[in-house]
Amino acid sequence: MSEHWDAIFAQKSNDELSWYQKEPTTSLEILTRWCRPDDAIIDIGAGSVGLAEHLIERRWRDVTLLDISREALDIAAKRLGSNATKVSYEIADIREWSPTRRYRVWHDRAVFHFLISAEEQRDYVLTAARALDLGAVLIVATFSPSGPTHCSGLPIVQHDSASITALFNAEFDLIDSRDEMHTTPFESTQSFTWSVLRRR
Repeated sequence: MSEHWDAIFAQKSNDELSWYQKEPTTSLEILTRWCRPDDAIIDIGAGSVGLAEHLIERRWRDVTLLDISREALDIAAKRLGSNATKVSYEIADIREWSPTRRYRVWHDRAVFHFLISAEEQRDYVLTAARALDLGAVLIVATFSPSGPTHCSGLPIVQHDSASITALFNAEFDLIDSRDEMHTTPFESTQSFTWSVLRRR
């Protein structure tokens, strides 16, 4: 799977990626409402362009980027320039990753919906629970029931806030949700569901 994503990031510039955003407005709005800059945050599926530069601008001090693709994180580090050393990097498949520390914020914009099986979904929830302090915030965005059924040549599972609540209920409580219509660089639209949960 890492080879699949390495090839995508090697072959395409950021503005050729369907998920590209010049500014991650929804992520920043949610973080501003529910979190603080001194919270330790991990960005799951951070990719080659994501939250890091915006978080550093807003004086977040403990930022970790996790992605299955080394290529993506190398590009992200180059984009950060002199700020690259202010960020930690984890090259890992979330399905196999074991956290070695705890965080106060878990941010995932469009990794969870690639987990097709019930076992993968359950393991993701348990991994997040192990990685997060009690009371910590988990933010997860997925394609909604009216969104795409595939991304980057792979099938996905659509979710709404009800399905996310049911899947995470053993460890997390839903505290916020919203829908977003993302406009891609190609002027098409994709419907997302955002869920914000608190570690019980």
